[in-house]
Amino acid sequence: MQLTVRNATYYELAQDGEIIGGVFAVDQRTYIEIVDLFVNVAFQGQKYGRSLFRDILNTYPYSIICLRCEAFGNGLEQEELAAWYRRWGFDDGSPFHKGEGWMHRIPRRI
Repeated sequence: MQLTVRNATYYELAQDGEIIGGVFAVDQRTYIEIVDLFVNVAFQGQKYGRSLFRDILNTYPYSIICLRCEAFGNGLEQEELAAWYRRWGFDDGSPFHKGEGWMHRIPRRI
C-alpha cells in the first residue's frame, strides 16, 4: 500500500492483515528524509526491507535522500546497518544535518 499526503509518502507491506514492514519519507523541499524504515522481526532477512527501500528510491530518484542510520531491536547492529546503506550508494554525513549517524545519497542522473 502507498499513501501520499502533502509532502510525505508511506509504503506499507502487509500479509493476511499483519503488517510486515513500512517506510516513511518526507519531502523537505531541498532533500528527502527517510524518517522510518522497519520490518517486523518475524519477516527480517526475507528482502522485505530491500523492497520497501527500493520503493522510496524509485519514488524520488532525482532528489538527495538523507536518513539517520540507527539500529534498534534484534535486527542488524549499527555498523552492519551503515554498511547496508553504503551498498545502496549512501555516504556518511549529510549536507543538511549535523551530528553522528546521518547518511545521504546523491540523486541519480541519466
